Amino acid sequence: GLQRPDSGHVDVTHHGKAASALVDITKADSDLMDEIRLHWAVVSQHNALFTGTVHDNIALWLREHTELNERKIRTRVREALASVKLDPDEVSGKERDALSGGMAKRVAIARAIAMDPRVIFYDEPTTGLDPVVSGHVHELIWNTHHAKPLENQSQNTPTASRTRTSIIITHDRDLLRRISPRIVMLDGGKVVFDGSYESLRHSEVPVA
Repeated sequence: GLQRPDSGHVDVTHHGKAASALVDITKADSDLMDEIRLHWAVVSQHNALFTGTVHDNIALWLREHTELNERKIRTRVREALASVKLDPDEVSGKERDALSGGMAKRVAIARAIAMDPRVIFYDEPTTGLDPVVSGHVHELIWNTHHAKPLENQSQNTPTASRTRTSIIITHDRDLLRRISPRIVMLDGGKVVFDGSYESLRHSEVPVA
């Protein structure tokens, strides 16, 4: 919703209290977009962590947009860090500038997970990372996509109604190979391929 398309429409599910089946966000006003975005998380290419500790980075959104008290926020932060294989006791108090590239990426993903979002957008999640760390991020994206919502992790109730959508902007073909998502390839502003990774491997599209 940051830019308006020249034509066409973008339909998304509104998961808020006044939920409707689909909303065309090209026609939504700013208030409605704010409601919709509460259920979206973004992992930026360069992580977009702000000055402060890891705990501060993850807790801020929870303070601003939920009714959780500080005790529950601390619990949610710890759960999110543990879910990305970081030790909360070791990492929570670290300053942003003390984090390695791979650790900062994990914190950015933990911040997204803490929101318990329905949709996670990843913008070039492996850019600037070495192959070993990139492989860890591949696995993390897969695990995050298939994980139970944080609020249900300690329960044995079915979570089929809380499926998560992951949208990844990437040039990392190894990431596509490992997680095998639906792939939409753009070239010159047009869709030139839409299908599975296996179909992409055998595609005759030149840019593929």
